[in-house]
Amino acid sequence: MGPTALPARWLRWAAILSRARPRRQAPQILQPDLAAGDKSGYLFSISCKDKITANGVDRYNSYVVTAVPETVGKTGDRGFCSDQFGTLTADPAGGSSCSQPVQ
Repeated sequence: MGPTALPARWLRWAAILSRARPRRQAPQILQPDLAAGDKSGYLFSISCKDKITANGVDRYNSYVVTAVPETVGKTGDRGFCSDQFGTLTADPAGGSSCSQPVQ
């Protein structure tokens, strides 16, 4: 398939991505507001877990992502957590002590 056979939207995305040069300091994987930790009234964080050091190199085998309301009852009611397996759980009190599965 030649370049002219590509859908127009793919070509537009390719042009956009070619101008956005990811760097180690700014890989541009997340939207800037989410990367800053604040989006749609929720505070987001990511924590690495299960650190292993081998040959002087630290490696993490797991992580947890949390999203909690900036103001419980106003910007949101529940807190949410997810891990490297994609398991989504909630904290009905709005914190990060997530124990209830989200269906």
